[in-house]
Amino acid sequence: MNRSATGVLVAAAVFVIGLGCSKQKQQQRADAPPPETPAPMMAEKEYTVMGAYVNEQDSLPRLRYYDGEQVSINDRCAVRHVKLNPKMPPIYVNGQPVGFC
Repeated sequence: MNRSATGVLVAAAVFVIGLGCSKQKQQQRADAPPPETPAPMMAEKEYTVMGAYVNEQDSLPRLRYYDGEQVSINDRCAVRHVKLNPKMPPIYVNGQPVGFC
């Protein structure tokens, strides 16, 4: 047999095997149980408040954190440049808290 005939036989065999696999998958789908109903919605997460605003009248107030009573060194979020989030824990840089949104 020459190479082109061998290639055609191999291609035909792969095609036939592929047809058999697709029929098995269709049969498995028909036999499969119906999809489960979605799980009930989880309760809302509860967050711990880490601090309070020093001066709430300011548009971008600093935060006073409850652990150590330290005031954040920044007055706005470094990521989005908005008001700091009192529910977000700070990171400490040289012992000073840095707040985030």
